Amino acid sequence: MIKSQLDFDWMNGEIVLVRKLQRADLNRVAEIWLDTNINAHNFIAAQYWQNHFKAVKQMFLQAEVYVYEDENKNRIEGFIGLMDDHIAGIFVWKEAQSRGIGKHLLRPGAGGGGHGHGVPRGG
Repeated sequence: MIKSQLDFDWMNGEIVLVRKLQRADLNRVAEIWLDTNINAHNFIAAQYWQNHFKAVKQMFLQAEVYVYEDENKNRIEGFIGLMDDHIAGIFVWKEAQSRGIGKHLLRPGAGGGGHGHGVPRGG
């Protein structure tokens, strides 16, 4: 499997990097997870997500997670979580939505793309 993949976002003229989650990314990824869940699931009390925040944050370290990093801004703006060969979740920071970040995360070799909805497994 590819550890990271540089790409050029033609729509925004930015160099982007999709790579495996690192421990230093944890706070930003958890922030995106919490904010996105609260905004996307307004029918669930925000307290529910906040109560699970610490546990989920620790689970990220054991999960297969790839982040989308805007190289110009030096900031993670989205991520994809994988379970076996399936997408467990895909999250994009609210200010970065509708910019094609999900497409980058789903590209073959970039984390979530490949065979159907899974990740191509290398030997």
